Amino acid sequence: MKRYISVFEMITRSSIYKVLAILAAMVVVEAFVIRSEYEWTFKIAYVLITIVILLPGMNLGSTQSYTLQRLRIKEKRIFWLQALYNTFAYVLLWGTQLVVILVSTLVYHNNLPEGVVWNNQSLFLAAYQNKFLHSILPLEDGPGWWILGFVIVGTGFFTAEVTKQQRCGKFAIEILIWVVAVVLFFPREVGYEFSPMIIALVVALMITGTRRLLNMGVDEA
Repeated sequence: MKRYISVFEMITRSSIYKVLAILAAMVVVEAFVIRSEYEWTFKIAYVLITIVILLPGMNLGSTQSYTLQRLRIKEKRIFWLQALYNTFAYVLLWGTQLVVILVSTLVYHNNLPEGVVWNNQSLFLAAYQNKFLHSILPLEDGPGWWILGFVIVGTGFFTAEVTKQQRCGKFAIEILIWVVAVVLFFPREVGYEFSPMIIALVVALMITGTRRLLNMGVDEA
């Protein structure tokens, strides 16, 4: 158990402070610079977090792979520890964005122009009028929660796959497919059930699954 804790701590230390710095920068920009239209700041933060998570696994001036080899932990277990941390990082991104939106809504509510009416349904209506707000807070929209879950868990999974393949001297191209799909097609239009992100997810999972089948012995090592 101590070895797994050590691995998780090492993975976390490799990028958590950079992730927090990116989130802090996003909050500052959204709170004091743009104050609305958060879609592109969210996407930029998403891409930057993906980069800082991947860099340690690329062995660019890092001894991470060497340390993992010395700990003698199976690759598939390292993968799931990495995926757990990565997913947590994207949950932080979503949570931070949600807090910014809710605080901004509260500030707006406390400084309403004269004659503007606010009631318990105002936030609900705003979430269905703005596709980004609706995608971050889908409320009763079931498919919206699925898409949001794909963004968070999917990116955590694919970034972990990149670092796993990198330790084997290979590259997992599915992360490029997935990140491009998120940047281009998230958020989805309100009320639009289909998303091209689903196609991208299926393609990326098929690539990952095929590789796992072809390298089953390596994955078990």
